[in-house]
Amino acid sequence: MAREFAHGGESATADTCVAEIAPSDRRGLWGSIVFVAISSGSATGLPGGGPLAEVHLEPRPRR
Repeated sequence: MAREFAHGGESATADTCVAEIAPSDRRGLWGSIVFVAISSGSATGLPGGGPLAEVHLEPRPRR
């Protein structure tokens, strides 16, 4: 759960940082690229990360 909070905070910080350094006439474009990158990264990581977490989170048999 902490990872999700960190991801949310990082997303907002990245957008603010990009908006501050972008040229004034391109801030909308640069700001939207941040959200496209975050969304595509999440969509790409979910199909691989979900099954991987399922395998590693299975309870291990006791010896």
